[in-house]
Amino acid sequence: TLFPYTTLFRSRIINSKDRPVLDKNRNFISYDEEHIGLGIESIFTILNRNDGTVYYEEDSENFTLSFMLDTVPNNSEKE
Repeated sequence: TLFPYTTLFRSRIINSKDRPVLDKNRNFISYDEEHIGLGIESIFTILNRNDGTVYYEEDSENFTLSFMLDTVPNNSEKE
């Protein structure tokens, strides 16, 4: 059986941390007023524009961000 070629780009980013990254409502905590999550904000903007999905979590040692993005635009809306 042949499987169809996937057009999804998936990635997982894992960073170590020494203090909490998420509050109890899963909102990001910023400790640096000059650099308030610019990388995270950029990833979310790209995913929102392109119907991507994101999942993030933290444990006592790491913050993990996983995302998926379809690399082929959906042309059905243009027809």
